[in-house]
Amino acid sequence: MNVMRSTIVLALLAVISSSSFAAKVIYVNDVLRVGVRSEPVSGANTVSVIKTGEALDVLDSSDAKYFKVRTPAGRIGWVSRTYVSDDKPAFMRLEDAQTELDSLKSELKTAEVDFTKIQELNLSLEGELSRAKAEKTQIQFELAELKGSALIPEEYQMVAWGTGTVLLILLGYFAGIHRVRNRVRTRFGGLDV
Repeated sequence: MNVMRSTIVLALLAVISSSSFAAKVIYVNDVLRVGVRSEPVSGANTVSVIKTGEALDVLDSSDAKYFKVRTPAGRIGWVSRTYVSDDKPAFMRLEDAQTELDSLKSELKTAEVDFTKIQELNLSLEGELSRAKAEKTQIQFELAELKGSALIPEEYQMVAWGTGTVLLILLGYFAGIHRVRNRVRTRFGGLDV
């Protein structure tokens, strides 16, 4: 019985102690402050202090452990290669990515609005196309009716055109003869020649 009691007490103590340890969580902070030295050695005087994410102009990179740099404030000194990189820090890349994401979201909203306008225009044009097709069908029907109700059937129209042409030529011929006769009469004083 004592063994059972002590086991239960130990289990309760383990649960209580583990929950107190798990309650507090901390995170590593990536903000660094780095000293810019007057000489390329770790014990040299500090000329300036720079923070994570500051852009530095490299003036000399011939030393194996240090870069000679110009700070954003214009101070010149040496900084250890251990603390600098060609790449932006993660938080700056994240800010850039967030800015790009916001820009893309804005472009997407604009594109969605434009797409909606295009869809509305497309529906309008489809309606106009349907009306134009209906109008075309109506005109074709009216044309067919007009052809069907012509005075001369289609198979005799060539004959009618030919006959009309011959009649016009004959009319022109007789009108010409009449005119010539009248001119001759006028010239000879009204005599028929």
